[in-house]
Amino acid sequence: MKILAIILIGFLTSFSVKAQSAYTLDTENSTILIKGTSSLHDWEANAEAFEAKLTSQLNEENPIASINDLIFKVDVKSINSGKGVMDKKIYSALDEDKHPQILFNLERITNVSEDSISAKGILNIAGKDREITLKASYSIAIDQSLIISGTKKLLMTDYGIKPPKAMLGTLKTGDEVEIVFNVILSKN
Repeated sequence: MKILAIILIGFLTSFSVKAQSAYTLDTENSTILIKGTSSLHDWEANAEAFEAKLTSQLNEENPIASINDLIFKVDVKSINSGKGVMDKKIYSALDEDKHPQILFNLERITNVSEDSISAKGILNIAGKDREITLKASYSIAIDQSLIISGTKKLLMTDYGIKPPKAMLGTLKTGDEVEIVFNVILSKN
């Protein structure tokens, strides 16, 4: 009887390990765009250096049965608008010297459907933590890669960031920014 129990435990353990899949970010084909407004014109900046690791459980009924772990990092110094003065204002506003990364740590999945997912997590910007809800659409490619896309609007002041000003205060950026993401996570 003990031998049967040991074999059963070994089988179930190996099955649960196989049911988990690890994913890493395909940085070449993923994009993160930050959009904002100002008193003069709208602006955009691309994040060019970011990384993510995700562990998920797959099953036939629902492609993403659960995400066990997700950490997403963006290097502040990689945010690039194509305008040097504006980039310096962004780095200064985000206090890049003290807080070189923007971090998102998943807390829990709140809803999963056949093509969308909602999650709560902690977003750290400029050293300030806030719980946010992310809603995104997803699909699974033939090679089992996850393609996740969505948008999230944030207020800079929620993170203790004063919207940057320029030209002696005559150019003011709006408080709200929109993060547009399209990320591809490749199965390991």
